[in-house]
Amino acid sequence: MYTKGVPAMTDVKIVSKPGKREYVSYTDLRSVMNGMGVSFLSTPKGILTNREARKEKIGGELLFMIW
Repeated sequence: MYTKGVPAMTDVKIVSKPGKREYVSYTDLRSVMNGMGVSFLSTPKGILTNREARKEKIGGELLFMIW
């Protein structure tokens, strides 16, 4: 997806890897790129974005971030 010839997504950072899992609580979740990006978590309620996880007050494994 492009906006005025510029890619809408510029980067992806994979956080958890098979050798090193990263777990976060909902209180430790921060916005990505001042709200311009999204991070995804694997939680007991399924795959959630950082905004949904904070709203549900649930933490989990931080999978990746897109901005």
